[in-house]
Amino acid sequence: MIDDEAFIAEIERCFDVSSVSVSTKTGERIMSKILMEKSMGGLRPASEDAHRVLANIAGGTKVLVDVRDPRRRSNQQNAYWHAILDLIWENHESVQRYYGQFDKFKGGLLVRLGYRDDFQMKDGSVASIPRSVSFASMEQAEFTKLVDDTLEFAQNDLGFDRETLSAEAKSRVSVSTREKTEGEGVF
Repeated sequence: MIDDEAFIAEIERCFDVSSVSVSTKTGERIMSKILMEKSMGGLRPASEDAHRVLANIAGGTKVLVDVRDPRRRSNQQNAYWHAILDLIWENHESVQRYYGQFDKFKGGLLVRLGYRDDFQMKDGSVASIPRSVSFASMEQAEFTKLVDDTLEFAQNDLGFDRETLSAEAKSRVSVSTREKTEGEGVF
């Protein structure tokens, strides 16, 4: 077990923190993930569990906060979806012939799967435009559904084995992540 001084030194080294205290009302260290809500310029507990955890921390205690928006998409899942698209593109000649370009395939797939905005034209026809899948435009829950819909489409409409396609895409993401970790940083 790591002692408090070594723990503090490691946090200071990794996070450039000038001083860290691990004392609590009960004298024990608390390591917990809690949900906070930004309100009136500060962070406030967003659940009863968060209230209980914070109640056990003595006033004036400095804590390390890792801020993450739970709605924000996973970089790794984003890379996984793009790896699925790459594999479909690389391994299905009729997709390549029909769309001609990868970006057209991606847009066509989004429209086909229902991730689109439809517009009524003057002549009565409907024009469909693929929705953006950017991090700012699509939250985690919808993106997770898109990944599942893409795998289902690849299996049911193109004849891919879902598990094999998923495993190969995960393998590509894993290799990509290792290369970037060894290089300049994780995507």
